[in-house]
Amino acid sequence: MPITVHSCIATTTSTTQSCIMFANVYGQEMAGQSFWQSRCGYIPEAATMIRVDVGGVSDFFRPRAGFNFCEMLTVNNKKFWSNDGHTLYKPAYLESHLGGSARNWPNAHIPHDGREYFSFWGSQSMKGGCCSQDLSTYFEGWGLPVAVYSCNATTTTATTHGHGVPMDSEGTTLGTTMGPGPMPLVTTTEPKPRVRRCIKIPRKIAQQINAAGWGISAGCKRTNP
Repeated sequence: MPITVHSCIATTTSTTQSCIMFANVYGQEMAGQSFWQSRCGYIPEAATMIRVDVGGVSDFFRPRAGFNFCEMLTVNNKKFWSNDGHTLYKPAYLESHLGGSARNWPNAHIPHDGREYFSFWGSQSMKGGCCSQDLSTYFEGWGLPVAVYSCNATTTTATTHGHGVPMDSEGTTLGTTMGPGPMPLVTTTEPKPRVRRCIKIPRKIAQQINAAGWGISAGCKRTNP
């Protein structure tokens, strides 16, 4: 009888952002257009986003179609925003500074984000970065340190094998579940080997069996399991 060992195979795909710092803005440092023009050359070609960290808050930004990272960093209206590195939003912009968003845009449009602005990474007129170091603070002000990272997406595919269960061709479970650990999907079509055994039947027992109508003689009889 053909026997098939079935196992449950689950494949999951996840995408993570691998980020490397390329710029650090101190609280009393001016980070205007010339500052970012001198830093954008450090962004690798494989980068898909930048991550801007202010305190405990991370904001992701990606250039809009047709623009590069240098243009996005130095001209304020060339970006998309994301809070997780995956889902993109096009916020309203505030032209007077670099990065960020229009006033009250995060608080009004993003769940669980109580900030007045997304993080600004610089300005032509203000020092440091802005504006909140946690999502629950509406506005703290300028002069905050900013760390900026280049990020590229990494996709990971994982395959998980469940416990195998041997079944016959009709789907009937044979025996117990196989032991723990990865279990590949294996199909066995070879029939079980035929093993002959010799059963010696004493004469007295053979006579008793014959009396019941079975018609068997004494001696060594070969049989299949």
